Amino acid sequence: MYSQTRTSLHLYGYIIGITILLCVVITLAGCEPTSKFRRTLSLTDTIATGNTFETLTHNGEITITGGQTNECLVSATITTYAMTDEEAAKLSDMVDVKLKKTNKGLSLNINKPDNSWKDYVSVDLDIVLPKDNHLSLTTHNGDIQIVNINGEVKCVTHNGDIKTEMIQGSINARTHNGRIEGINVTSDLHFHSHNGALIAELSPDANPRCDISMNSHNGQIRLFTPIDLSAMVTIDTHHGLIHTDVPLKLLGKIEHDHITGKLGNAEGTITCETHNGSITLETREFD
Repeated sequence: MYSQTRTSLHLYGYIIGITILLCVVITLAGCEPTSKFRRTLSLTDTIATGNTFETLTHNGEITITGGQTNECLVSATITTYAMTDEEAAKLSDMVDVKLKKTNKGLSLNINKPDNSWKDYVSVDLDIVLPKDNHLSLTTHNGDIQIVNINGEVKCVTHNGDIKTEMIQGSINARTHNGRIEGINVTSDLHFHSHNGALIAELSPDANPRCDISMNSHNGQIRLFTPIDLSAMVTIDTHHGLIHTDVPLKLLGKIEHDHITGKLGNAEGTITCETHNGSITLETREFD
């Protein structure tokens, strides 16, 4: 009798615990912010030629355009979310965006409230700066787009696409979930995505001895090159096909998922690898 009573009490306690847990989950699910507040800041500072511009935003897109200027012009759009309009506006006032001189050049710093609401803040950046500078950009959730930069470019996003166009310096781009695309690439290129396609189109003025690496775990890879490229080529796909029309001097055994060969005098390197996806290597004839 005592054993049955104790079992019943344990069962009753278990049911009560599950009920409380479900109530907590339902309550938390209803706590998503419903109000939004948005404001835009304009910032300006100078940056010397050949210096580095760097920034990090956790949630938000980054757009960079290079131009004929000696100033860095920033438009920062701050968006905050809260339960009421008043709380969303108050949260926005707690976000601070500043340009700061560094020994490398110029840094854009974003300070957010150090509490549970910091994840309900996003800062989108639209920036125009001198094209003869280097870039170091990071965002956790958001796309990155860069146009017309002559210096080196390093950019990272965890969830988002990356697109570059008319970059004269080397490009190092990395995303965990997203597509990476490079148009009019002229120098070394390093693309990495865990889940996403990688596409690169080399400029007709590209260095014929540049080093290129493109690596994706899940996604196709497409590389378009000038006909005079000189590189040692290695292509691997574990689950996919390889398509190529380049004048490649094949080395070793030819397999459907692996190719090694030489373009020209093999002065540079091309390495393309994906675990799940096809790889295309094609030449482009330019007018």
